[in-house]
Amino acid sequence: MLIFLKQRSVNPQDDLLTGLLNASLEGEANLSAPEIISLVMQLLFAGHETTAHLIGNAVALLVQHPEQLEALRQNPSLAVNAVEEVMRFESPVPGLIRTTTESVELGGVQLPKGARLQLLYASGNRDDMQFTEPERFDIHRVSNGKHLAFGGGIHYCVGAALARLEGRIALEVLTRRLSNLRMVPNQEIAYVPTIIIRGLLKFLVEWDAID
Repeated sequence: MLIFLKQRSVNPQDDLLTGLLNASLEGEANLSAPEIISLVMQLLFAGHETTAHLIGNAVALLVQHPEQLEALRQNPSLAVNAVEEVMRFESPVPGLIRTTTESVELGGVQLPKGARLQLLYASGNRDDMQFTEPERFDIHRVSNGKHLAFGGGIHYCVGAALARLEGRIALEVLTRRLSNLRMVPNQEIAYVPTIIIRGLLKFLVEWDAID
């Protein structure tokens, strides 16, 4: 990435990397080269990998709940709600790391300024004070829009609308084109081995050929 940054400094392009570099050089944003690289890498991760895992998690949940998959097939308008429920039930980003900007007490524990915390938003998505039967996957759930999968406040995911759109289209196309979509039996489901991402490493499905 540093090579690309150096290339953009001598050969500007109409892209984000050039924009960030120019903003820093012109004083609009005080960003160092490592900060620009970190930001771009985060955008690549957030804009691609998370949506791919959203779709993968959605397929896995639906084939494990065939009655809801059939309901979605019969009523494609449920895709919007299904995406929200997948985000609530199996968020691709279960939490993020934050740093305290001042000394603060949290849950009876005193945290110094500069403490690093792993905030597990996924835990809030299973809060029984916010969701009825939170451990149940239900694409008909009416309150699932309160989930924390996209964060909140000034850190709310800027790509939330795009992720929702891509997820909805994927579910509509999958249920329309793949007849009798189902999970391959007797398989070992493998997840990406990290606490930063909740996504499938391997999950096998099959479907019937269309005559």
